[in-house]
Amino acid sequence: MKKILAVLIALVMVFVLVACSGNKTDTTDTNKDTKVTEDKPLGRDDDIDFQSIMSGNGSTNVVYGDLDAVRKAEIIAEGARNGLDVSFGNDGSMTIKDEEGNEYKQNSDGTWLIKTDSGSYQSGGNWPDNEFTKLVPKPGFTLAAAATTEDEFTVTFQGVTVDQVKAYVEQVKAKGFTADADIQDQVVSGITLYSYEASNSNGYTVLVFFTMGTSGLTITKK
Repeated sequence: MKKILAVLIALVMVFVLVACSGNKTDTTDTNKDTKVTEDKPLGRDDDIDFQSIMSGNGSTNVVYGDLDAVRKAEIIAEGARNGLDVSFGNDGSMTIKDEEGNEYKQNSDGTWLIKTDSGSYQSGGNWPDNEFTKLVPKPGFTLAAAATTEDEFTVTFQGVTVDQVKAYVEQVKAKGFTADADIQDQVVSGITLYSYEASNSNGYTVLVFFTMGTSGLTITKK
């Protein structure tokens, strides 16, 4: 039961971090004149919803960096009216910065990266490069979402089977995560539940999991 709870907690960590990021921004806006909810819709497919973006729900339907110069200028002005600094990079990205120093970046492929003082969150995109991801093999899975804080990294994947997760665990073991290993492989009320948790010699612990059709991993340092 303890292991089941640990897996379920890991599953929701990404979404908790996203919510916290959005709640922090909303509270700030409530106490100031800046109101990101008052965007003036232009009735276009490329309308930008700053509130959704800053709540961690940025759409990938429109890649704003691909818009023409006129529309980009309109979005920059729209952001300024909301107290936001909007800029476009030569790499096809768009970056939004608020008054608190939080950064919301849409990459050229439409995926989002959010950075706050409590950590970072990304929706889709490439395998992150940080102190945690360097400890394990880069998985050949499609990334759904990832969150990074000072002490922990969590990622969830899309379209991965339990057998693929088990094969990846063997790669993780080869990287030194074998101490105090704890494996759960069972079916609970018709739901397949698999997890592998172990530590390495440097004080990091990895939890690789598959449950309810969702898979991912969490790396924690002491």
